[in-house]
Amino acid sequence: MPTLLTWSKNPTSDFRTDALAGGVLGVNDAGCFTLHTEILMAPPGSAALPDGTGVEMAGYGIVHIGEEIRNLPAAYWDITPDEPSAPGIAECLSASAPEKEYVVIWDR
Repeated sequence: MPTLLTWSKNPTSDFRTDALAGGVLGVNDAGCFTLHTEILMAPPGSAALPDGTGVEMAGYGIVHIGEEIRNLPAAYWDITPDEPSAPGIAECLSASAPEKEYVVIWDR
């Protein structure tokens, strides 16, 4: 079963960006969901489908592995060895081609 990272709401901050994310939903060799070439961090309430074939993304619906999704309000963060990333990112780095960014999809 692939791992889906989600973020949790922080009542003291409301950081948003104007970026739009898109790409094909996939799974990297670390067993984590990706969007295009970035590790996916989905909105709170999102979950992997019970059969592992995709995700039910809160506010967006069901997306299966191999399907393309577009125009998701998002933010991108660099993954660097010198700075801590969001929880779970280190465990989701691909061994064969470590991702350089992760993408956070905002809730609707």
